[in-house]
Amino acid sequence: DEFLKRLYEHEATTVKRFAPSVDNWEAILEPDLGNHNPLNLTKDEYYQAIATSIQAIRDNDPTATVEINFSYPCGGVDGLDNYQILQEMLDRKIDFDTLGLQFYYNAYIVAAAGNYQMPAMSFSEMSACYDKYETMLAPYGKKIADSEFSVPSEAPAGQTSYWNTAWSEETQAQYLDTV
Repeated sequence: DEFLKRLYEHEATTVKRFAPSVDNWEAILEPDLGNHNPLNLTKDEYYQAIATSIQAIRDNDPTATVEINFSYPCGGVDGLDNYQILQEMLDRKIDFDTLGLQFYYNAYIVAAAGNYQMPAMSFSEMSACYDKYETMLAPYGKKIADSEFSVPSEAPAGQTSYWNTAWSEETQAQYLDTV
């Protein structure tokens, strides 16, 4: 109870401060990833924390759009079922407006810990994934936002690109246009 009270106060203070300049609030980033629950809340506690955050936004900026942002929306992480997580949120009547989907498929991430190739996914697979979310959300009047997106670029040494060709500005433009 103390945690939820402090969470509400923190969120309310932030929203009051910035509401005149912010129209869209991201209530939670990547609720699907376990490392975003550092307090090891139970599933019920975690969903209650999300609902509390959203309530603070609604109470202090009633006209705002509230988003929940999913990473790996179409799979790519073992044991991650975003469709189930979304359905659980809908069943619990968590009050958000938009589901943000991050599409980094077919891209590369270069980091200090090493290079990482995101899962490869065809356009038809991405479209089917998007359609499934749209079908789940439509009865609730909720929308989808493409919250994050990557156009693949040069593959790290030793790795082939998604289209088995070097990425050029032309292939990147074709990829983006097709998406």
